Amino acid sequence: YIEGTKQNPITLTAMEPIGNHKIIKTKLECEYFVMKHVSVINGLVSSYQTDNHFQNVIFNNDQLLEWNYAVVRTWFGKLLIEDCIINGINQGEGVLVHNCQNAVVRNCEFNKVPDAVEYLNCKNSSIYNNVFNDMNDDGIDLNNCHQVSIYNNEFYNVGDRGLEIGSENMGSSGALSIYNNLFSGCNIAINVKESSNAVVENITFYDNNVNIELITPNDSTRISNLQISKSIFVGDNANIDRDMRSELSIINCSSEVELGFSNTNTVGPILLSDPDNSDYTLQSATLPEGLLLQEIGYWKQ
Repeated sequence: YIEGTKQNPITLTAMEPIGNHKIIKTKLECEYFVMKHVSVINGLVSSYQTDNHFQNVIFNNDQLLEWNYAVVRTWFGKLLIEDCIINGINQGEGVLVHNCQNAVVRNCEFNKVPDAVEYLNCKNSSIYNNVFNDMNDDGIDLNNCHQVSIYNNEFYNVGDRGLEIGSENMGSSGALSIYNNLFSGCNIAINVKESSNAVVENITFYDNNVNIELITPNDSTRISNLQISKSIFVGDNANIDRDMRSELSIINCSSEVELGFSNTNTVGPILLSDPDNSDYTLQSATLPEGLLLQEIGYWKQ
């Protein structure tokens, strides 16, 4: 247990941050690893088969990390990360979770952290109420993950993909519940690849280079599939990119341009409260029949 208080947090500083950058490494015999009200400076944390709980921890890293050096990396065991802040310089990775059941990352802020949250071979897990800012790679990356819920997250200026759903040669991802998320100024908002599938609703797409990208490998017998509903597309272009083998369904959405996927989608001006100051509350739009203003797009929780 490494537990400070709000008034008196504990600071852990790597004495020699050059090298593998590890500051703490726990294994099975540890059983439980708890950090609360802690500041970790230029140190990486890893665990193997331990039950981890990090709360009110601030990770600051300004080192030139290799691409696979993660601020927090866990194998098996359990993980709950909440109310934390991870600050980087777009080097290394963020929270990297392998083979975990019930992994939870919530109420956190990620600033300039590539692959801020990456789940690999995880099930029955969730990622919610987080903010992702200014990373040069992905915000959330899912590889061979199932029964994962992703909701109430905000993605700003993500340099690659806000949300990547794929396999990385581990098996495709599916049975995902993705709802009430905001993507603003991202290169690609949602990417589905490698025969993965997802159901998505209540998304606000704002000024992204590409809103939706679907890719199915040429040698695959299964297709990538995305179903999206009750979402809004703000901008002069629909920005949808998919290959002919992938399947995309868009229903009951509002857009400023023609989407062309369903006659239940509506086209017309969309007014948000103050997006220049990160207020994306929907004020008015031409709504699909039967939907109320509060039932479409992203609503901050």
